[in-house]
Amino acid sequence: MTAAVLDSHRHIFVDGLRYPWLGARDVPLGAAQHGDWSAILVEAGAADPVAEARATQRLAEQHAWIRGFIAPLGLDNAERYDCIVGYRATLDQPITPVASPLDLLLGETDWQDALQVLAEASGSVVLDHSGGGAVGSVAWRAFIGEAARHPHAYIKVSAAPPRAAVEQVLAVFGAERVLFGSDWPVTGGPDDQVTTLLAVLGASAAESDAVLAATAERVYGVRRG
Repeated sequence: MTAAVLDSHRHIFVDGLRYPWLGARDVPLGAAQHGDWSAILVEAGAADPVAEARATQRLAEQHAWIRGFIAPLGLDNAERYDCIVGYRATLDQPITPVASPLDLLLGETDWQDALQVLAEASGSVVLDHSGGGAVGSVAWRAFIGEAARHPHAYIKVSAAPPRAAVEQVLAVFGAERVLFGSDWPVTGGPDDQVTTLLAVLGASAAESDAVLAATAERVYGVRRG
């Protein structure tokens, strides 16, 4: 490993909370650190987002490796939670101005609207899961190319996209606007994901450091440790 890892897209599932989208999927509960990585937690679609925020605040106070929380946009009384470093939204809800960075969780049908959000945004906007949708498709390549025209647009190589998609993301956005996120434990193999990233990045220690930690530090205003 050539750089410390700040995983910018980690989920924690809290015992006692309900996550309707999981269905019958079995995921581990609780706050287990992966190796010596630090991490930014991302809201996990709990049925009760306030309870999720409270639980995450407690976990962040207990575990130094948790560097922040990306909360659902529109969370009631968000100012109460000092662990929040950003917000996440889908485009089936109003995108209101926020002071912190905004993550977008997109499907293919959202891409055109996402470009409008980027055109109107004044702060950092992060495209989750390499932009979402059919990653690697011709339409996806066109979308990320247009998105990258906005200097405040960033993109997460998260949820283990194919190597060819990783190569395209890095070619279009450059390492200084790409963040690594494992999506663990929803997506497995976080170490393999980093291995793929390092193989694509090659011998550049500076670019490896940017993608694995420094870009996330800059976007979310946190430190890796």
